[in-house]
This record gives sequence, structure tokens and C-alpha cells, in this order.
Amino acid sequence: MTLVALVTLGVITAYKLPVSLLPNIDIPEITIQINYKNTSARELENAVVKPIRNQLLQLNHLKDIKSETKDGYSILNLKFDYKTNINYAFIETNEKIDALMSSMPREMERPKIIKACASDIPVFKISIIPKDEYWYKENDLLKLSELAESVIKKRIEQLDVVAMVDISGLQSAELAIIPDIKKIQNLNIDYSKIENAISNNNIDLGNITIKNGQYQYNIRFSSILQTKEDIGNIYLSTEKKRIIQLKNIAEIKVRPQKRTGMYLYDNKEAIIMSVIKQADAQMAQLKESLDKLVDEFNNNYNEIEFKVSQDQTQLLKFSINNLKQSLLFGGLLAMVIMFIFMRDYKSPFLIIISIPASLIISMFFLYLSGISINIISLSGLILGVGMMVDNSIIVIDNINQYLDKSYSLNKACILGTNEIIRPLISSVLTTCAVFVPLVSLSDISGALFYDQAVTIAISLTTSLLVSIMILPVLFRLFYIKNKNSNNYLLSKSYNLFDIEKIYEKSINFIFKNKLIVLLLFVLLIPLGIFLFKNIKKQSFPDIKQTAVIFNIDWNENINLDENKKRIINLFEQINTPVLYKNILIGEQQFLLNKEQEKSQSEASVFIKTKSTKNIKNIKNEIDSLLKSNYQNIEFSFQSPKNVFEQLFKNDESSFVVKIQSINKNIPPKINKVNNFITQLQDKPYAQSINEIPIKNNLVISILSDKLLIYNVSYQTLIDQLKSSFNENKIGLLKSNNKFIPIIIGEKNKILFDIIKNVKIKNINNELIPISSLISISTRSDYKTIIADKQSEYIPVNLLANNNAKMIEEDINNILKNSSELEADFSGSIFRNRELLNELEIVLLISVLLLYFILAAQFESLIQPIIVLLEILFDLSGALIMLIIFGNSLNIMSAIGIIVMGGIIINDSILKVDTINQLKRQDIPLLKAIKIGGKRRLKPIIMTSLTTILALFPLLFSSGIGVELQIPLALAIIGGMTIGTIVSLYFIPIAYWFIYKNS
Repeated sequence: MTLVALVTLGVITAYKLPVSLLPNIDIPEITIQINYKNTSARELENAVVKPIRNQLLQLNHLKDIKSETKDGYSILNLKFDYKTNINYAFIETNEKIDALMSSMPREMERPKIIKACASDIPVFKISIIPKDEYWYKENDLLKLSELAESVIKKRIEQLDVVAMVDISGLQSAELAIIPDIKKIQNLNIDYSKIENAISNNNIDLGNITIKNGQYQYNIRFSSILQTKEDIGNIYLSTEKKRIIQLKNIAEIKVRPQKRTGMYLYDNKEAIIMSVIKQADAQMAQLKESLDKLVDEFNNNYNEIEFKVSQDQTQLLKFSINNLKQSLLFGGLLAMVIMFIFMRDYKSPFLIIISIPASLIISMFFLYLSGISINIISLSGLILGVGMMVDNSIIVIDNINQYLDKSYSLNKACILGTNEIIRPLISSVLTTCAVFVPLVSLSDISGALFYDQAVTIAISLTTSLLVSIMILPVLFRLFYIKNKNSNNYLLSKSYNLFDIEKIYEKSINFIFKNKLIVLLLFVLLIPLGIFLFKNIKKQSFPDIKQTAVIFNIDWNENINLDENKKRIINLFEQINTPVLYKNILIGEQQFLLNKEQEKSQSEASVFIKTKSTKNIKNIKNEIDSLLKSNYQNIEFSFQSPKNVFEQLFKNDESSFVVKIQSINKNIPPKINKVNNFITQLQDKPYAQSINEIPIKNNLVISILSDKLLIYNVSYQTLIDQLKSSFNENKIGLLKSNNKFIPIIIGEKNKILFDIIKNVKIKNINNELIPISSLISISTRSDYKTIIADKQSEYIPVNLLANNNAKMIEEDINNILKNSSELEADFSGSIFRNRELLNELEIVLLISVLLLYFILAAQFESLIQPIIVLLEILFDLSGALIMLIIFGNSLNIMSAIGIIVMGGIIINDSILKVDTINQLKRQDIPLLKAIKIGGKRRLKPIIMTSLTTILALFPLLFSSGIGVELQIPLALAIIGGMTIGTIVSLYFIPIAYWFIYKNS
């Protein structure tokens, strides 16, 4: 009844468990976005970014700070110590920014502060694509932008499972007043008079209260401008006391604002939305709700097409399907293997009850612990399911062994279960001892391992309780009618071969050649060390992608339209078929964009194809076309990041040289940095080094002496220049709850035509050419200004494997005579080294925990060493399998090795415990070893076969989820294969050598 009650609770809570891509964990990072349009990178760095950076250095638990500044914007990334309360850090950061705002330029917007969270990773992206050219010609996408922002976005956000919709590609409106130059000059009206007239008519005078007898009224005075007609009807007076309306001397129209970025879907300008789910929402519910809504949009808006792309739920779907497959395939496989080895048609059916029951009860405890169903917890459940099968097999086999000895059914269930309770508890504790210390890893890795460790602990504990409390009861119920213990077995003729006799002969042979066999096992340790040093190491396994991200920087001062034109032209020349392209050009409007924004000369293209072969062809075509047509261009390809890589994102090169000025207050000089790079060119580790991106800025200097000579006021000249460049913002038009900027400008002209032809009136109403009042020059500066805690630096990315120390010495020798430059070093190679050192400590703790648990179990200080040695042998088997199949040592294969170690030593624990029990019965050592080996033979082989055969189909499957799981499967298969041999033969020999003289 307890089982039925817990299963019922498990079923109920399983439907309430949140389903997410990743655990809802706080990432110890905060991103600050600074926007200050029409400001050069250097001016923005000196006036805004540097003061903010210096102020933020006072934040508590701040680990590192990095800023990247380009023209008009900057991004600061703050990294805090692991386990910092990110909510408090967020509040403190906001306080620091608020304290600084009084010293910032008035026209600058308050910086946006974004707190990083794993749940912020978008689940889907929806592209809104106009079908008709009408949208482009007549409305310039303004109408579509308003529909997307006011209707589509809000409809999606109304879904209970959606947290927010992040949007980019919108066009915003501005109201442009374009004066007729001849008319305003003849009427002697300047820009300041137009600006004053608009300001005077756009004042909200507020309310007053008046009494009228016994009544009281609120009277509101308002002259707020609301439409372009209101602007056109504004009256101005001329010097001759003539009244004229603004519409008679200027063209007034609503037009799109100047854009700094755009989004294209297959060469068409479009709008993109990133859908972010609620942390506690069900993923399936989100997918279903969103699909229905998108279908509804497609039906209601015939002139617009809605496309869902970059679905991030593939890994989650695979994990859930993998859990179902593990349950079904693992259960059926265990049944078949038990049927073959035990010749029993009833015992296998106990697996059908025990494994699902353990899993469902685990769901109840997951709900109580507040853990969601995500990729991390699912991996823990999948690993737990494999061990659930092992526990069930061991209990059933041990009860059957007592029945074979003619014990009564009741006695067999009691003795058979009691005998293996202690070793099963040790097995659960040793497996948990491997995973739980990983929670202490710093950075986000430890937070992610928390979900996996807790899930494994819950599933194993549940499986243990079901195995030792429920299975014996079920076994008795299954066989209650069989009074004779031998009736439960099938005929001996069903036994295809006598595995026990085969093992008996082999163990006799092994003991005759003990030293040779022991030496062969010991040789596996140096082999494993050799393989570990030489195997390819990487963060994630290589995945065959049908998509690629193409990043490009034309490295020229081109505008957005030219960038768009070049990209479209590039893809028109590519012959390889493409399913679709998502093109992000320049700056994007995403609120949660934590990446460095791109300039107008940069773009990022997500290319989706049918096959991996197409990806290779596209790369070759792009490479050939760009290198033959553009000399200064920089471009690169990268695989689309899965959710793990987005969470662990680190685009830093393996080795980065930070070139800084010795005087921290000034940036490194361009010529000095270029000289340093030239000296590096011939080094083998600097073959892929690129030149530092430099940008040539146009500088307009106002000649103050000329202003005095020609009697031109400074402000009049500034207003004229801003208007000529369509940047003279004079107010806001409140229309339909929106504020539209009012701009005094002119028709678009080429820069040098403006300088050459535009004239300005002086105090005496004389027309003075602007070219007489200004001078134009060019100035070179870094395209991106990068700084850390100390100062500005220029990053030089180098390729370093195991030669980091040699590179450091080389760099220091090059700069030792420099009076201006010095170098600091960073990069993933240093971070990985720190993580490896930390991992070594964590693994040492795990080994110590294993030793303590086993010492308590065996009541011996020597026996645990026998079991722990097996892990070294099994590691060699895992590495051999990875190398044979051309795989690397990565996160997935490392998890496989850890899991394999936890599973395989369980067999050895049971074996050593059985031998110890036999020795206590005064059975001679050698006989106890052989009897113990024989009694544990079938459970060892059955548990190994179920695990190996369940994973074997993965090696011949395909898909992104499978490719992530293959390294894990290879490590487990290789380790389990060697581990089974070790359990069967090494453990008995090692045990004999230790106790032969006792």
C-alpha cells in the first residue's frame, strides 16, 4: 500500500514538474549596455565608460570587469565570484549607476543593466516576413513594426508559459520638417525661429481648479502637438509682420528614423522575435501554445509570413525520448537477459514493475526538492535508470540462489535480500560520492552538477528502497503458489550453455598464471596515462551540423545599406542550396543581448542547409568569393551553439596577449602595437594573427576666428550642421501613447556636397559658405576599445597548446626594451588549467569518500584499495574505446567515465563482500574466492550486458542529441567491458595476494 500511495503521488506530481531546457540558476554575471548615439568610441570611452568602470570596481565580490566600446555604444561585462547573491549584486550595480548619472551627459540614456539567468536563453525565434513589396515601398516597414510591437508581441506574451518576447528589426518613426531653403532665406526665418515656434506650441500647461457658484471645475490647458497636421498648422511671424504657417515653408512628413541595424530573412527585411519561457512552465505546453498561435497569425495576416526557427528544444526532446528508450529498451533487455541466464519466466516481469515504480516515485521527490525536468536532471534520471536495473537484477538473483539451495520461499526472500542490503547501500553511497563533490566546483559548473547530483541521489535511493523493500514482497507474491522451490525454474534444456562451468575453468587457469595475469592488469595503468596525455581534449564533442554562423566585418566605413547590398550580392553568387538564412546586420534591439553589438560594417548570418556536405561547400564558396574581391575583410565561421555552449559561452582564444601602455592612463599607440605584431608574424603560434582593426574618423573642426570675422554665432552653425545631417532633434510629438522625435533636417545629401554648397546667414543677413567656417581632417583610432580592471588593452589572439610558458617568455623578451608597452596574459588555456587543478582536488575528495565508505563497509583498510584500483584499469578501457572510434575526451565522455566508475565498482563491492561473508564461515581462502566469484558471476555479467547492449545502438544512430551522447556511450562501453573482466578475474587474484598468508 505504501508503494501504491507513493506511485500515485509520483504520477500526480510528474504532471506538475516544470519542464525547461536548463535549471533556473543565476549566473554570476551582469551586463551593462550603454547607448550614446553620434559619439565616437574614444569620446564615449573617456567621458562615460571609464568613469563607470572605475566606479564599478568598488562592487562587492567582483571577480572581473571587461568593457568593449565602439562608436555610439559600449558593453560592460561584470563577472562575480561563484555563489555571490546576484540579486544583491544587481541592486548594488544599479545604485552605482544611479549615483553616476548626474555626472553623465544629459542627453545620454540611462544604461541598461541585465542580470544573467539560464532561463533567459530563447527557446524559439519567430521571423515576421512581409510577403508583398508594398510593405517596403509605401510604409518602409513602419506599419509592420507597429503591428509586431503592439499586437503580435503582446499576443505571444499573453501566453501563461511565456516570460517575455525579445524583439529586433523594428523601424521607428520620426517627424521630419524639411524647410524650403530659398523661402526661409527670403523671409529671413532661421532654424532657431522654427524650433522656438514648435517648442512654444508643444507645452503642457497643466490643470487649474476654479469655483463657479456651488460647483467646482478642473480646467486643463493644453497645446500638445499630436499629428503632423498640427505641426504644419503652426504659425510663424516674419520681420515684415507677416503671419505664415509652417506647412507653407517646409515639407512635413513621417519617415523612418536613421537605422543602425536590421534583420533579414532570406534577403528580405523582416522582424525577429526571441521567445523566452517562464522558468516553471512546461516546454511541451509552450511548444503547443506557440504553434497554435503562429497558425492563427498565418491565417489572420495573409500579407505576412511567420516562420519559427532555431528551435532549442531538440536536446530536451532527445533527452526525454532517451529516458523513454532507456526505460523500454533497458527493461526489455534486462528481462531477456534474466530469462536466458535464470531460465525463469516470472522473475523478468518483476523488472516491469520495479523500474517504472522507482522512476515515478523519484518524480515525487524531485517535486519536493524543487528541481525541474531539464537536460541536466534528465541525464541524472537516465543514469539512475541504468542503476535501477542493476539493483533489481542483484536482488532477484540472490533470492533465486537461496531457492536453488532448497530454502523455503519466505526464507529465501528474507535471507537473499538481507545478505545484499549492506553492499547495495555501499554501492549507492559510492555512486553519490562520485557526483556530489562535483557540486563544489566553482563557476556555473557546480550549479549545473547540483541538479544532476541530487537527481542521481534521489533515483538511486528510491531504487534501493524499492529493491530491498518492495521486490522481495512482489517476488513472494509471484511464487506463493509454488510450494516446491524447484517448480519456479524452467527445464534445464533451456540453458544454452553452462556459464558457471566456463567461469570455473577460466578462474582455475587464471590462478595457475597469477603473476602474468596480475602484470597484464597492472600494465593497463601506464597505458591509461599514455592515452590520457595523447587523446584529443575539447569542451564539447564535434557535432555534424546542418547549420553554420557566418560572421563578417568588411573593415571599411560602409553604411548599413551598402552592407546589406554586399551580403545579398554574396549569397546570390553561391550555388549551394540553402533552406533559409537569418541575417543580423549592425546593431540589434534585443533587450537581453549580452553579446558585443556589431557596427554597421559587420553582420552575422545563420545559414541552414539540408546536409553537412552543403555546409562545407558554402564555406568554400564564401571563402573564395570574399578573398578574391575584398582585401581588408575579416570573416569567420562558427557552429551554432547548443544550450550548453550558450551557458558556458567563452569566445576567448586559447592564449591572449593583452598589450597595454606602461602609463595606464593613455591607450597603446597604434604604430607601437603594429610594430609588436610585425615581430610576432614569423612565430609558429602566431600564424593566424590578424591586424588590429583601425577606423578612420572624419573630424570637423569649427574655426572660431572665422566665426568672429564673418559674424556667425556658434549655435547657429551647430544647428545648421545638425539639420544638414538630419540630426537636429528639437522635440517630441505625442501620438497614440507614443513619442515621435521631431527633426529639422534636409533631404539626404552626400557629405561633401553639404560642406561645399550649404550656406548660413550671419548677423547681417549675409550668406556665408559653411566651408569657410570649418576644417575637415581624418583621425585614426581603434575600431573597438577594450579595457579591463587595470586599463585599456589590445588583445592579440595566439594559438597555444602546451607551450604557454614558452610564449610568455617570447613576448616578454620582445617587449623588455620597450619604454611604452607591456603585456599581460589571459585566455582559455589559463582558465582550463585552473578548472583542471580544481577538478583534481574534487576528484581526490571523491576518491577519499569512496575509500572511507568502502573501509566502513568491509571493515578493512586494504580491501578498498583493491576496488579503487579497478577505476584506473577501467579508465584505460574507456580511453581505448574513445580513440578507436575517433572521439575526444570532453564533457560528455568525462561524465561517461564517472558514471562507468560508479556502476562497475558496484560489482566488485558485492563480490568482495560475498567473499568476506564466506571467510567468516571458516571456508578456506581459495575456496571462498571461487565460490564468491561463482555466486556473483551472473549478476556481474547480467548488469554489464544490460548496460553495454542498451548503449550499443547509439553508436549506429545519428542526430544532434545522439552525437552528444556517443562519447558518453563509448566511455561506458569501453570501461564496462574492461571492468567486467577486472571484476571477474583481477579482484579474486588481488584478494588472494593480500590474504594468502593470513
